Amino acid sequence: GTLYARKGEFDRARKCYLTALKLDETYDTVYNNLGRLYEEEGEWQQALKYYNTFLHRNNTFADAWYHKGLCQLELGMPSKALQSFDRAINLDPSLKEAKKARKLAQESVRRRRKADA
Repeated sequence: GTLYARKGEFDRARKCYLTALKLDETYDTVYNNLGRLYEEEGEWQQALKYYNTFLHRNNTFADAWYHKGLCQLELGMPSKALQSFDRAINLDPSLKEAKKARKLAQESVRRRRKADA
């Protein structure tokens, strides 16, 4: 599945990943890979579903927290995204992308608070 995903053949990649889950639903990495696949396609809700499943099984993977936050941000959940970015940064302080995304989430939260005031 990963090879197909790298080649941009998302349908074939998805089929491989889903087949892998049918064979072994405890294969955690597949959930993260499906999250990335759906994220690449702009299917934020589906991506978030798979990231949540992955992180429920393995909550110490900073990159998954970062990508979960990106999905939350795209879905209009900046406060939750901020929490996910914070978790990613706590797990891996060198994750520059999470720090940049965190600033975007903070700004979005500020704008919402101003609009609600």
